[in-house]
Amino acid sequence: MIKHHGNSVGTDDDYVLYHTRALMTLGLFRLYHNKLISVGDGKRLMSLYRLMYVWCHNLGLKNYALGLLELQFQLAVLPEQMRVSLIQNRFVNFAGKVDSNHPVDLVVEHENKFFKQNIKTYRGDFTQSALDKVTKASNVTKAMKKNLKQSTGLRQKDVGTHTSKDPRPDVLALVNQFRGDSLFEDIPSRSYKNLFVHPNVFKINRSELLYFVTKNVKTFKTMHYYRYVNTVNLG
Repeated sequence: MIKHHGNSVGTDDDYVLYHTRALMTLGLFRLYHNKLISVGDGKRLMSLYRLMYVWCHNLGLKNYALGLLELQFQLAVLPEQMRVSLIQNRFVNFAGKVDSNHPVDLVVEHENKFFKQNIKTYRGDFTQSALDKVTKASNVTKAMKKNLKQSTGLRQKDVGTHTSKDPRPDVLALVNQFRGDSLFEDIPSRSYKNLFVHPNVFKINRSELLYFVTKNVKTFKTMHYYRYVNTVNLG
């Protein structure tokens, strides 16, 4: 949540409208982001992350901005093989069809949950033998579920998949509510009590942006990981 940090609200500014525009823009980012993941377009996804970095920086979301900036740093300095892997190996496709990819990190989360549920029976005695048994059992269980699904024709939701629903009724309901609350109209002096979006959020403060980039890139360069894997001169 974006908090109001004591900024003065001008009588000619509509901070509710600023907030609405920011949320709508972020929503468009999200829709495009999900589509790029679904079609497995890593290159365009990296370009979108550059735009989202500027956006998060302007909104004051420094932690998100820092993570997105480090991603761009990795694309600039890592060896070519690692850069290609970072761009392309971000998706998993269970169906083998176009426009049906899922993000790897979400799949890993499901795998971790499945593994943790099975390892609980060992009550904290996590020997290498126990870990090997759980890993093998997990793979066997997933194989059995897959075979059962294929042989019976049972429709079961796979890891990382989501049931698709028509979003239009929800979108129309939100639009009607937004209209009723006049969220798209410019009404001077409006503001939220605990939310604040600066009117210049769509403009780039080049000096502030450059300072943030320069400061954090210097920090990235000192990290042991990048000094170890990098084969180019970081300067």
